[in-house]
This record gives sequence, C-alpha cells and structure tokens, in this order.
Amino acid sequence: MIAGRLGYTLVRALPKRALTQAAGVLASLDVPPALRRPVYSGYAAVVGADLGEVDAPLADFDTFNAFFARRLRDGARPISAAPVVSPADGRVDAVGVVSGGRAIQAKGIDYSIAELVGDSALAASLEGATFATVYLSPADYHRVHAPLSGRVVRVTHIPGELWPVNSLSVPYVDGLFRRNERVVFELRDANDNPAVAVMVAATVVGAVEVARAGVEIRRTGGEPVRTDTAGWSVEQGDELGAFLLGSTVVLAYRDGGRGLCVSSGQRIRMGEALAG
Repeated sequence: MIAGRLGYTLVRALPKRALTQAAGVLASLDVPPALRRPVYSGYAAVVGADLGEVDAPLADFDTFNAFFARRLRDGARPISAAPVVSPADGRVDAVGVVSGGRAIQAKGIDYSIAELVGDSALAASLEGATFATVYLSPADYHRVHAPLSGRVVRVTHIPGELWPVNSLSVPYVDGLFRRNERVVFELRDANDNPAVAVMVAATVVGAVEVARAGVEIRRTGGEPVRTDTAGWSVEQGDELGAFLLGSTVVLAYRDGGRGLCVSSGQRIRMGEALAG
C-alpha cells in the first residue's frame, strides 16, 4: 500500500499532458526503413507482443503509431456466437452492475455512469446494466471492435485528464474513468437495447482514432463533441476505433439476465464471449 501511494504521488507530480503530447510527436515521426524491423521487434520482445498475428510486414509500418495500431491477419480473432463479446484484447479489471446510476465494483471503487458517458438520459437507460472494464497493456492488440450487432447511434468525444489507467492511479484517483479523456460509442442492439463502449485515454495515450469518417475528435480540449452516427450499422467484431498506445475500454449493456462469462483478473481476447 505504501509503495502504491508513493507511485501515485510521483504520477500526480508528472506533467501528464506534456508527456502525452511529446510521446505523440515522437510516435508520429517516420522510422527509417532499415530500422523498422529491429525497432518494432525489439519493442515486441520487451513487452511480450505477438507479432505472428500482424497482417503486414514490419517494414510497412512507417511510424510507431502505425505499428502500435496494427491490424491482425484474417482469422486471428474468431468471433463467438455469444450475444455480447469482448470489444478488445486485455485483462478484465472489473465487472459489476450499474446501480443507483453508479458502476459498482470491488474494493469500494465506483463512479457515476452519467459522468462517464456525458449524458444523463443515456445513463438512466443503463440502470441495472452489466459492465466490464478491459485494460489493454502495451503488449495487446489495440483496435476496439463492436461487442454486439446493431448500430452505433452516436459517438461523443469528451475532453478530460490523462491519468494512467493502471494500479498507480485507479485505486487513488476518485472516479478516474469519468475524469480522463474518452470517446463514447452509444450502441443499440437488434432489439433496440442500449449499450456503450467507452474508450478511455490515459497518460501517453492522447490519441484515439474512430473507424468512421466525419466523427469529430477535438484535440485541444473544450466541451464534449457529439456526432450523430445513426446510419452506422455494425456486426459483432466490426472495428469501432483504435488506441495509439495502451488504455482501457469500459463496456456497459443491458444483458437481459444472461449473465457474465468472465471474472475480474481474467485475460480475454477480442471476440470472446462476455455474456451468453
């Protein structure tokens, strides 16, 4: 506990947005072709990333951002027949139920769903919903996909802080996920039941890409930006967006009593069953 609080104290003192901006500049610089394979292979060896799943030669990735948001070869992530699947690779950090407008999880940690999604009416529609938090480490595949079939009705970019989303901050920063910068995908399944997939940015993760033209991401902060995407139909496993470095996805959905197939601490891959 003492070590954790010391780490939090150090993180709190860091200029997190300046670090994130500097990392973004560096990650967008061209990597000389002769260095691409050794640089990316070396990074993968250090963090434990599986390069056997990549859909292109390493030499094709001209920047570290391009490499980090790499796509997978066809068939690398079979999609389960379950009604709700994981939107991302990662570790399930928390599971629970939305109660009293709050995401209630273990160790006394909870936060307001209305503040997380930036919409009180949407939050009210998720009362009683199941939620799961998936943490993406630097080793993980970093594209985020539709957890269910239906449509994306709106995407909202909410400016915010850039705390790390790991054990250095989450236990100590009240409501961290509703404080950090995030992109909220509001979904409806085939029966018009609501769901959200929230991509939460973090320190050194100041960029989130959305797989839909016309969705505005305001890099300079300010008020939330909402984009109506009612015509965006998705099947399970269709791409929603990508992180440029690691972060977290919070998924909440009305599960119809089906119940979760996962537990906190479990590793999961995109397309594997969350509820069924």
